[in-house]
Amino acid sequence: MIDLHIHTTASDGTLSPIELVKYAKQKNLSVIAITDHDSISALEEAILEGKKKNITVIPGIEFSTEYNYKEVHILGYFIDYTNEELIKTINSLKNERINRTYKIIEKLNINNINISMEDIEKEAKGDVISRMHISNVLLKKNYVSTKAEAFEKYLGIGKSAYIKRKLTPLKAIEIIKNSGGLAVLAHPKLIHLENEKEFISLLAQNKLDGIESYYPGFSSSDVDRYINFCNIYNLIPTGGSDFHGHNRLTSDLNMLKLPQKIYLNLLNRLNV
Repeated sequence: MIDLHIHTTASDGTLSPIELVKYAKQKNLSVIAITDHDSISALEEAILEGKKKNITVIPGIEFSTEYNYKEVHILGYFIDYTNEELIKTINSLKNERINRTYKIIEKLNINNINISMEDIEKEAKGDVISRMHISNVLLKKNYVSTKAEAFEKYLGIGKSAYIKRKLTPLKAIEIIKNSGGLAVLAHPKLIHLENEKEFISLLAQNKLDGIESYYPGFSSSDVDRYINFCNIYNLIPTGGSDFHGHNRLTSDLNMLKLPQKIYLNLLNRLNV
């Protein structure tokens, strides 16, 4: 079994790279992909632990991008995490996240929400600060009753404390391809696009390799729709749990029971 969408403490997950690989072993996984948000810092440690546990760890990433006021995530698989352009981009994104966070804090403070960068840094165990860390602070300080409320009121696109991202989906695909990897559109249903087919067509024309067609909460009709898009545009259906840790009850490693065939299809695409 495989799971191709997993986060560690390098971004907004709760398990360290070593803990994650050990848990993957418990869940009878043979292949996993570490796909932290805009970060590659967990990869080397996870790959080494994978060798000890006889688990193949695919070096991956999940780029956070924006398109027409929609949040779009692009997964990269088999990336060369020593690639200079990739490292330069990730360092730039790290700095951008810090700057965005300061701007978000400023907007929240204007709304009489008293949080600081120090509060947020205590939540971030890795080298990436995310809105999830900010939502944790808002929850702990009782400004919201759930993390979802934090996004609905303040942090989501178009909300009072949202700050626009600079990276586009097409640029993310280009960076992944230039680092020798495969680019996959993550959880497309969550984007809520009105022109979904046209958007996927645009990405396919710009070297997209696959669509995350199997994902927690996707109905059978959702899966069929994305597999159909894959057939139309010569893309590979992939899948993963989007596991962040035991703090999210909606996902767990290997919950989708995905077959090895998906991994083999990606390998074939990589070697073409």
